[in-house]
Amino acid sequence: MVSKKDEFEYQTVRRMKDLQRYLEKGWELVESSGKENWVWGSDYKALLRRPNPKYVGSASRTGPQPRSASTLPPGEPVAAVAATVPPAGPEASPLSSPSSTSQPPAATTGAQKPWYMKWWVWAIGVFLLIGVIGYAFGGGRDGTPAATSTPTPSPKASEAETESPASPAPEPSPAAAVVATNEEVVSAFQGYLSERASAGVVIAKAVSSVTFDAGVVRVVFDPALAGLDTATFQSLSPFDNLAEFAGTPIAFADDEGQHLRTAVTSVETLLVDGTSLGTLTSAELYKIGTGSEMPAGG
Repeated sequence: MVSKKDEFEYQTVRRMKDLQRYLEKGWELVESSGKENWVWGSDYKALLRRPNPKYVGSASRTGPQPRSASTLPPGEPVAAVAATVPPAGPEASPLSSPSSTSQPPAATTGAQKPWYMKWWVWAIGVFLLIGVIGYAFGGGRDGTPAATSTPTPSPKASEAETESPASPAPEPSPAAAVVATNEEVVSAFQGYLSERASAGVVIAKAVSSVTFDAGVVRVVFDPALAGLDTATFQSLSPFDNLAEFAGTPIAFADDEGQHLRTAVTSVETLLVDGTSLGTLTSAELYKIGTGSEMPAGG
């Protein structure tokens, strides 16, 4: 409330728009400070005054007078008023006492910036935005990749696969063949030699034993079993190497020979006194019996 003793009425504004409005109403600009900024907060402040219509003292004023909007040349901005008008305080009337001299209101401190204009608020917002973008483009926090869908085969493709003939099962490789046991080897060789003895082959009647160990079939001949001496026995044999006769079970490409060759590597023949009558490998016997090289794996 303005007192009758105050020569001037004062008003403080914080916007250029308000300053213009007051100047148009006849108010005078006393001083201004700060800048108007709506992004980071405004600290602009302007002090205006006008003669107090209720003032009862002398209305005379001396010294330079503030400029009003009505005295501005055409086109001169309002800001020019603040630059050209020197700061002035209220003048005391000659009739008034020093104590009655009106004083301008104390300048208030600059306006506090809104909380959303603080720099730390913007910094937090930037970090949150970066986190949201990283979460959106980086998948879930557990790092699990997005689930991929498995294409469903079309009914036509399924029917075609069902109607297609089954491919023949591959033949077992030689390495997968079952290895003949010791009993199978001994039984096969003894069976062959016994059959030859029953057929009247003299040298077959002289067989005393058949053994198998470490891949070697040993056939021992005792001429006395055939009622012969050693010299007569050897002269009656049509084979220079008696292993050619004893190794007949593995000399051919039949199923039995192929199965026995999985275990037998050679055939050795000798007299009961240890004299060698000859040795042949499985490959040599196969070539004698078939006339061709033994395939890999027997």
